[in-house]
Amino acid sequence: MCAAHAQPNKKPRDPMVHQKIDHIKMGVDALISKLQKQTSFTPTRDEVEKFAVQINDVIMKNRDKVRAFESYLKAAIIDLTEVPEMHPQMQRISFLTALQDASQKLQLFLNSC
Repeated sequence: MCAAHAQPNKKPRDPMVHQKIDHIKMGVDALISKLQKQTSFTPTRDEVEKFAVQINDVIMKNRDKVRAFESYLKAAIIDLTEVPEMHPQMQRISFLTALQDASQKLQLFLNSC
């Protein structure tokens, strides 16, 4: 249940923003799942960073609607774009960790309506 429903003085979440972020999170989670199931798979940096671009797009188009919890979205962008270059096997783990951290931040945003 959304906190906005429990406290009538708070403005309810914007369903379109919530839906867009949820869709991005599902993409992040799908990539996490693929990494966990296919041990030989390593995504490209572009595959990981495309989620950051999508999150940034949501922020830029809906700044007034996400302002209160924008920090979660910005933290997710940082998680997805600041993955260091590493040895191929370590790069895979680094991407997985970044994706998991970003997924957690996106979930915090979705829970904080």
